Amino acid sequence: MASANPQRHVDYDNPPVVEVMCGVAFRPIVGFSAAHYGLLWQQFGGEFTQTTDQPPITYGLQPPLPGEVRIDITPGPEIPRVWFPTEDGRRLIQVQRNGFHFNWRQREDGDEYPCFPKVYKEFNEHLATFEAFLGKFDQMTLQPVQYELTYVNRIPVDGVWSGYQQLGRVLPDLHWREEEDRFLPTPEHLTWNVGFPMENEAGVLVVTARSARRRDTGEIVLALDLTARGLAGQLSMEEWFDIGHKWIVRGFTDLTGQDMHEKVWHRKDDPA
Repeated sequence: MASANPQRHVDYDNPPVVEVMCGVAFRPIVGFSAAHYGLLWQQFGGEFTQTTDQPPITYGLQPPLPGEVRIDITPGPEIPRVWFPTEDGRRLIQVQRNGFHFNWRQREDGDEYPCFPKVYKEFNEHLATFEAFLGKFDQMTLQPVQYELTYVNRIPVDGVWSGYQQLGRVLPDLHWREEEDRFLPTPEHLTWNVGFPMENEAGVLVVTARSARRRDTGEIVLALDLTARGLAGQLSMEEWFDIGHKWIVRGFTDLTGQDMHEKVWHRKDDPA
């Protein structure tokens, strides 16, 4: 249910957020190779105690805006994407030749989401460290192409909904008609994907809902992911992430049910 005032700031005391990722894709860095990862690791400090090689991400760029030309950011000869996690796994830096990401991740049920300004601040600080590191080498500069902000939500069953036949109590736009003479049984699996154009051609908000289960208990959950993605250059990075965050929070609020807001997530609105 959308707020009555579209300018009102929306927040939640108990949001279902389990992960937040801030990222930037850029043109492949000339001369950057696997040998640089060890030197870079030293720059991030003692908190990031581990490294893990991962396959590189293939970026899905948004369509170019009028008058713009699509560019190729294929990283060239493949070198790994490297994870630099903290010991507890709650914070993660990801680096590859054409991308940089910072993730906050919930590792236990009691982990409290630290709020977006803190996550963005740390992302910005580590990105600045990466840029300073590149500045020590000739021709190694960042040329941003696309920004991305993702919120990963996991919504367990509770007093408001008890299964996918009651999905409309979580996502009112996906109401399941519970009629006695229906042929189809209660659904067991769900996949839903939709995109919304953001304001001022800032990009697109992509929302994905799918069925899932907790690994520890096997209980059903609704996986609800929201990703804002937009081309760099129209706005400063800070301006873009402000818009992306607003669209994710307001989009989440618009798509989810009032009972979940009030009884489970404890919604609170403040004047803009």
